[in-house]
Amino acid sequence: MYGGNHGDNQTLTNVQYLVGTQYALFAPYLRTVDQYKCPADKSKWPFSNGAMLSELRSYSLNAYMASVTLNSPLNISTAYKLYMNTAMVAADHPAERFLFMDVNPANICTPAFGVDMSLSQIIHYPSALHRNSAVVSFADNHVEAHKWLDFRTRKRVDSGSYIGHGDPVGGNKDFQWIAEHTTSRR
Repeated sequence: MYGGNHGDNQTLTNVQYLVGTQYALFAPYLRTVDQYKCPADKSKWPFSNGAMLSELRSYSLNAYMASVTLNSPLNISTAYKLYMNTAMVAADHPAERFLFMDVNPANICTPAFGVDMSLSQIIHYPSALHRNSAVVSFADNHVEAHKWLDFRTRKRVDSGSYIGHGDPVGGNKDFQWIAEHTTSRR
């Protein structure tokens, strides 16, 4: 899929970024945008024309799954495995590797869910819209609602405001769990 930064109208509302064959590898299989949006995500965002609109997407792919952008703001570390195909992830505990994360509506931007494996900063926040839980899918095809324990993980902002990147992790056990389920050392 194609994506961009916070506040970019196209990133949040362009249907073609999700279902257009020129942008999305899933396009031949997922022909509508419905599966990209969590029903609990009711957030609205201001756009250049003054309207408040909903974004199309609530989920992001693990940045270590088929990512080739090593010099991205997602802080992909070469000390960790990048899973470039299903055989690679199948050989490394697929039940413990998340594929898709339900993302905090105020923090979603790029198609990938960024994880700083050094646990020094928070790149993306997971959603907490399901009773302080997020929906997480794993490489072995199971899906679970994961409850966040640290109040800092459950960060909330008013509709129309963004959460930036780079907050300190500061011993947050939830982000340790996320990192443990992202990838493993080479």
